[in-house]
Amino acid sequence: MDPTDAMKVYQNIPNPFNEQTTIQCYVPNNIQKAELCVYNMQGAQVKCIIVSERGMVNVQIQAGQLSAGIYTYLLVGNGGTSDAKQMILTK
Repeated sequence: MDPTDAMKVYQNIPNPFNEQTTIQCYVPNNIQKAELCVYNMQGAQVKCIIVSERGMVNVQIQAGQLSAGIYTYLLVGNGGTSDAKQMILTK
């Protein structure tokens, strides 16, 4: 695979956030199934969003769906993962 055409997840904006945040990611056309998964600091998956679009995609996370704290998120596609990032939710 061309490294310039790899899955990529970017830092959420704003971070920290208290109402909603946007996570931008890049999903190449050759990825069949993509999901953005969010984990708490105990390693438990708290949210997984199916990403149906390809190319540069913006995913919204609503604060009401999570408790205050630090979360790790990553993009999963065809069984592989992109790099992980962290976000902070304040309430």
